[in-house]
Amino acid sequence: MALAGLASAGPAAGGSAIQDYYAVLGLGPAASPEEIRRRFRQLVKETHPDVAHGADSRRGLAGGEAFLEIRQAYEVLSDARRRAA
Repeated sequence: MALAGLASAGPAAGGSAIQDYYAVLGLGPAASPEEIRRRFRQLVKETHPDVAHGADSRRGLAGGEAFLEIRQAYEVLSDARRRAA
């Protein structure tokens, strides 16, 4: 799945995909699993397509794109094996 905010910021662009996932959630690499879960839930409430209609002005993304990006970041960061990679 290509993510709008992460597609151009991968390792080839000089960044780390994991670092970008932290940025999507607005957290640092030292964030605990509980902090990641809490932030994910907060952002989902703000960006879920059933609640947030129109564009997400904070990210410049249309409709549910921000929600999908946040969900992808959480899927990676909540999995200890994927987070360590």
